[in-house]
Amino acid sequence: MPNIELKIIDSLCGVKTAIKLMKHLPGMMICIPSKALNNLRDRYISKKYDGTKKTLMELSLAFNLTQRQVYNIIKKQIQKK
Repeated sequence: MPNIELKIIDSLCGVKTAIKLMKHLPGMMICIPSKALNNLRDRYISKKYDGTKKTLMELSLAFNLTQRQVYNIIKKQIQKK
């Protein structure tokens, strides 16, 4: 791979993906926001939470968060609506 960024993409996504990016997006700079995964995580948590203590515990374990953090995420997602 010609640069470190493409080497990272190769190691994470495979050489086919790295080659496709080089072929179809030459010269394009791609920026991945650091909060992007948090936003997806928060929407997932809000969608999966069914109001039970069991689900709250499962979500906190799945994302390595405290139950309070999961509850705050759910509360924040509800306020956005």
